[in-house]
Amino acid sequence: MRAVKNARRTRTSFEWDLLGFGLCRAWISTVFALPIPALLTLGYDFSPWYFLPGALACVVVGIVSERTVPERARTTILLVSAALTIIGIAGTTSSIGVESEAPITISLVCTGIGAAMLQTLWGDKMAVLPSRDINLYTVASMLLAALTSILVWSATSLEAALLVFAVLPAGSFILLFRGFDSGRWSIPSKMDATEELEDGPLHLDRLCTSIFVFVFVFNLAYTTLPASPFEDMAAHPIRSVANVSVTIALLAMLLAKGNINQMSLYRLSFPVLLGALLLMLVIPDEHAVLASVLAAAGYKLFDVLFWCVLVGLAHENRAISWRVLGFGMTANFLGMGLGIGLRERAWAATASGALDPTLLVCGLMFALVVIIMLILPESVVSQIMTRSSKKQRQEEPSLAQRCSTASEMHGLTTREREVLVFLAQGRTQGVIARKLSISEGTAHTHIIHVYQKLGVHSQQELIDLVEGIAE
Repeated sequence: MRAVKNARRTRTSFEWDLLGFGLCRAWISTVFALPIPALLTLGYDFSPWYFLPGALACVVVGIVSERTVPERARTTILLVSAALTIIGIAGTTSSIGVESEAPITISLVCTGIGAAMLQTLWGDKMAVLPSRDINLYTVASMLLAALTSILVWSATSLEAALLVFAVLPAGSFILLFRGFDSGRWSIPSKMDATEELEDGPLHLDRLCTSIFVFVFVFNLAYTTLPASPFEDMAAHPIRSVANVSVTIALLAMLLAKGNINQMSLYRLSFPVLLGALLLMLVIPDEHAVLASVLAAAGYKLFDVLFWCVLVGLAHENRAISWRVLGFGMTANFLGMGLGIGLRERAWAATASGALDPTLLVCGLMFALVVIIMLILPESVVSQIMTRSSKKQRQEEPSLAQRCSTASEMHGLTTREREVLVFLAQGRTQGVIARKLSISEGTAHTHIIHVYQKLGVHSQQELIDLVEGIAE
């Protein structure tokens, strides 16, 4: 019952502008569906010029911003990201049909850097949320991104694709600017900007290595293996459909239980991708959709996991939040850039017989096993999760704070507030009368008034209501 009350409260106070992160993710993930694929037909491999400069920019953000005043760093990153995005979109649009590669290369570099910095800014904004809300807005934004991707792939003309290519980042920046005031986010932080938890090792190096390997393996396999749907650009929405299914399931779980189990995401994502790699190799091409859906589902589970963990670590460690977000985004963009960028050589090698697809699959699976057993085993993940759970428990309001909030919401008198606290503690009418030095009849009258104002009919309903109050 408390989880249901939490879910209702969350929907009532939902910060819709945070869904701008979903537009950012949709813009990055659907770059393949917009004017960029036209370059592929001309034999131009765009991915290194889009993802790799973005990865380099995130390294710079992670190192330089940590040594700068947070407000100044945030403002600079926002302005540079917006400027490069405008230049990149304008350049990419005007370069369609131009034979020279120089203009489109410069435009893609600007677009990639702008996209990477924009996503890092969204991570910084979400990091000031209470820990319990990070999962909600991450899943909701990724659901919006997946739904938007399906709509984008339905674009039938180049003009429509170019329009979406400009509208998605514009919408994301507008919503990002809504919460920006003099270098600060309007969302109140639950932790001082200089405070850092000392609950254990951060394991940022292990986490970033795992992000890189997982993203690299998925993108290389998804775009290279014979069963890959990426060879048929019209089949790419399969990935979006799988993303929608996974995020809807996670959102339903979150609303029903009040949270999602990140350890379960870890335990599911790696085996699912391993199974998909095997299916991509052994099943006939006409049944490759199953393997593609499974691979996309495993990737999305890991995507949600790594974003929630990164933002959670940035939330817990505000003093080094730019390093956490910058290096995490570097691993993500680097994995995508190298994974997709190597597809041409992988295709050529498998087509010529120089590289056996079985050997490729075994190598990719071996990389995942190394991550699971050596780099990011469950014991390390558990330590990271423990840090998050400790921080979340620190943020939980006390019973007195919950009762104070309920009293203000329902207009209780001073005496009724005192009665409410005792009722929330499970005290009986006799105990309340003795504690407050009043008669049981007077205590009974106060209890009735508290019940009426709170709209409950029993002490258990009152306790459930108070426990369902976040702050």
